[in-house]
Amino acid sequence: MILGIKVGPQKDSFDDLAKANPPFAEIWFNILRKDQYNNLFQELKRRNMKVGLHFWGHLPDHTWTNIALPNNAIVEPSMAQLKETIDTAYIHGFQYVVFHPSTRIPVKIYLDEQRFVPAGEPIPEEKAQEIFLENLTILTEYANERNIILAIETIPSRDTNDWYSPNKRDNPFNIFNLENTNKDSPLQTTSVTPRVQSGQLNARLYGQQSSR
Repeated sequence: MILGIKVGPQKDSFDDLAKANPPFAEIWFNILRKDQYNNLFQELKRRNMKVGLHFWGHLPDHTWTNIALPNNAIVEPSMAQLKETIDTAYIHGFQYVVFHPSTRIPVKIYLDEQRFVPAGEPIPEEKAQEIFLENLTILTEYANERNIILAIETIPSRDTNDWYSPNKRDNPFNIFNLENTNKDSPLQTTSVTPRVQSGQLNARLYGQQSSR
């Protein structure tokens, strides 16, 4: 187990790094704003730290990236964003990419507002699992070729808006996250991470360590 902190491109994260001097950091990484992370990447490499990218992204209409739906208009750009994130980790010498395991319905996501909007009816879990694992296998092979660990964050089917507000946790709603992806997953590692804010202790359990 490697202990570290969650960071982003904001100034507070640079202050957190200076205070904690951790050996590891996980970046809350919005692929749509990747150019905003250049200074942070440079600082983490200067510190010779182990680094992971926690992927976030959406389509132009704010549909949350999803690789578990029978809809190529959603899946294909989602796969492209995940591959681009893997490439980013590879280019910068980072260790892993982690992402949420997709949902059984289309979901609109508004990152700046910390808000989800369900936008359809759920497909059967078995069908979603089948599509997810087929696409995950492709992504895993893509990551393995670049010596990047690909991991899934284990999460419940329900979520809330205003994600960091303790009060909202009392009123979750169902966005039909896939919950059982690790059972038949082709991944070489399993990731378990509590959702934490920047600067708080972040622990990630690796099933396999990368040599990078």
